[in-house]
Amino acid sequence: KKTIIDTTYKSGKSDGTTEDLIIPIVGTEFIQNVSGWEMKWDKLFETDNAKLDTYTKYVTFNDGNITIGRSDSDNKMELTKESCVVGDDNNRNFRINTNGAEFRNGTTVLAHLGYNQALGTDGKSGNKYPFYSFGNNSQSHIPGAYSFENGDGVVAKGWASHAEGYMTTAEGFSAHAEGNTTTALCNLARSPFPEAENIVGTHAEGNHTTASKGGAHAEGSYTTASGEASHAEGGGTTASGDRSHAEGYNTEASSIYSHAEGGDTEASAQSSHAEGSNTVASGLASHAEGYYCEAKGDKSHASGHYTKTSFAAQTVIGRNNSDITDGPLMIGGGDSPDKRKNVFQFSWNGNMKAEGVITAYGFRLFDSTAASGTDLIYVEKSDPFDNNGCYIRRKASSSKRYKIHSSF
Repeated sequence: KKTIIDTTYKSGKSDGTTEDLIIPIVGTEFIQNVSGWEMKWDKLFETDNAKLDTYTKYVTFNDGNITIGRSDSDNKMELTKESCVVGDDNNRNFRINTNGAEFRNGTTVLAHLGYNQALGTDGKSGNKYPFYSFGNNSQSHIPGAYSFENGDGVVAKGWASHAEGYMTTAEGFSAHAEGNTTTALCNLARSPFPEAENIVGTHAEGNHTTASKGGAHAEGSYTTASGEASHAEGGGTTASGDRSHAEGYNTEASSIYSHAEGGDTEASAQSSHAEGSNTVASGLASHAEGYYCEAKGDKSHASGHYTKTSFAAQTVIGRNNSDITDGPLMIGGGDSPDKRKNVFQFSWNGNMKAEGVITAYGFRLFDSTAASGTDLIYVEKSDPFDNNGCYIRRKASSSKRYKIHSSF
């Protein structure tokens, strides 16, 4: 039944006085009937300050859903069969449903905790797996199962992948991308049981880095690790060979087991190593170091200044050598890359050639064809600090010797 109760309120007037206002309050109480006791709503709800003349529809029932909130506000709580939404559905809101809990800005998910459609072990969606997403991330992609996203525009599509920062992508099994516009990919991306060599995920960090094969790691700025288990670090480096390593600035390791370091160096053959500045190691297991040096021969070594070798197992040191003679050791002494020459060289048959004077405190010349190595001449200087001459013996064991003065 309804009851009307007249309630008196004191109302202030503009002149500072008050007057009594009598406002009828309509109350409803439930009574006992054959169905049992019915509740008194005026005892359960406080409506004294509801301002029903201004605000209406505090609670709205619509097709089985319940909406609670002020009629003049977009911030409401909506209870449906599938979810509970708090806030403005077109702006920032919080919702709980069978998938978990989400913070949204319109359709953009700012944070997700729980389960949702995700890529499973077969690389297909349809099953529900847990994943976690925080930040301003578009929901146009399907996250990977057990993945983690944190940042702005990040994507973690691989199984157990991790993407954080700005515009990063982790698309591969256990891939990890962090920083600014980094990408971590993997050829067997989504299976938790890939083949042996691809079982390790990729890792890209820094600024515009890419790691695109199993076990690859790219860090720094604009680096690329595209070989399996490769590593690129520094600035503008590329490790494209399997198990290769490029570091420094603008270096490239393009063959298996190769290593390039320094600035503008290139290691393009298997197991080659280039270091320094503008060096190239293009021979198998070759090594180039220094400044503008080239090691083209297999197992060759070039070091120094503008040295180069095209012969296998040859070592070249010095500067601006002449690269036309085969031999185990060459020492360059040219004035410029256009004026090359060798000042010292060894041949494979043991011959030695020097451009200039050889100074020694003692040496022996002998007949190599004789069985006993017969001495032809033995020369010794009398005193390392004596420039007056030297002694000559027929044999090193001979007590008789002859002195040759510097004036000879």
